[in-house]
Amino acid sequence: MAAMNLRMILVAAVVVAAVSAPRAKPRAKPPAAVAPSTTEMGMSASAGLPRDRFGVRMIYPSMPAGREWFAKWDNRRRRAIVGVDPDDPELDCGHGDGTYRVDGRGICTVGGRAPRLYVVDPARVRMWQNVEVTIYGMRIAETKAVSYAGLQAYARTDHTRDDDLCADRGYGGRLLYDGRADFEKEIAHHLPNGYVQADTTQAWQKKMPHRRWIGLKFVVRNVPGGVRLELWRDRRNGRDGGVWQKLGEWTDRGAWGAGVPPCAPGVDPAEVLRGPAPTVYIRNDEVKEIRYKWFSIREIDPGQ
Repeated sequence: MAAMNLRMILVAAVVVAAVSAPRAKPRAKPPAAVAPSTTEMGMSASAGLPRDRFGVRMIYPSMPAGREWFAKWDNRRRRAIVGVDPDDPELDCGHGDGTYRVDGRGICTVGGRAPRLYVVDPARVRMWQNVEVTIYGMRIAETKAVSYAGLQAYARTDHTRDDDLCADRGYGGRLLYDGRADFEKEIAHHLPNGYVQADTTQAWQKKMPHRRWIGLKFVVRNVPGGVRLELWRDRRNGRDGGVWQKLGEWTDRGAWGAGVPPCAPGVDPAEVLRGPAPTVYIRNDEVKEIRYKWFSIREIDPGQ
C-alpha cells in the first residue's frame, strides 16, 4: 500500500513538472538558399577550372606556349613607379597623368588626373591578340565625379602613341563608378566624339561601392566574322578563385562605329580590330586613390 502511494506521488510530480515547464520553441527552418544567377551557378560548379599565378580562376585556359604577364607587385620591394617599373620592363606607367606606389606585398596604389598602366614589350616585337585580362580594384576616393571613371581594361591597341590617332584605336571593358558596365570602342583618340559604347547594363543598383575589392575580367578574342568581347565580375575578393558573373557580351561585326569621324581620311571608323597589337592597359580618371592587385594578362585560344 505504501509502495502504491509512493508511485502515485511520483507520477503526479512528473505531470505537474511537464505542465509547468515552458514550451520549447519549434526549431527554426534553415533559410531558403538564394539561387545564384545562371552564370554564377555555372562558374561555381566548374571547380576544375584552372587558376592563375595569383590563385584566380580562369574563364578560358591559357593557350599552350602563349604569352602571359603577371604584375610583380608582390616581390617584397616597395617602390614608386615613374615611367617604367624598375622591377618589370613590360609595365610602362610613363603615359597619362598619375602616381603609382607598390607596397611589395601585391598592391599598387594609384592616383592622378588620368592614370594609365600599360603592358608592352619594350622591343615592341611581342604582340597581344586573344587575351583574358584580370584586375582587382578597390575604389577609395576621387577628386571629382566624371561619367567615364572606374575599373577599366583595354586591348587591341597601341595606345602609348598619342601622336597617332589610328594606332590608339582599341576595345575596352568598363565597370564604371556610377554603376554602369559596358564595352567601348575607341575610334579616334582625343576627339570628343571618337568613342562608341555598347551593351550597357547596370552592374550596381546605385554606384560601385567604396573599399571593397571588385574583380574584373575582360576577354577579347577573334571569332568567325568579328571580334567578341566579354565582361566578367567577381564580388568575393577572389575567395576560392572568385565567383565570376558574366555582365555582358558583344561582338563587333563591322558596323560598330559607323558614322563616327574616322581617325584619318580613308580609314573606316567601323573597321573590326582583329589585331594583334602591342599594348594592353588599365585606366582611370580623376582619381584621388584606387588600389589594384592581381593584374594579369594571358593569351587564350580563340576557339574556346
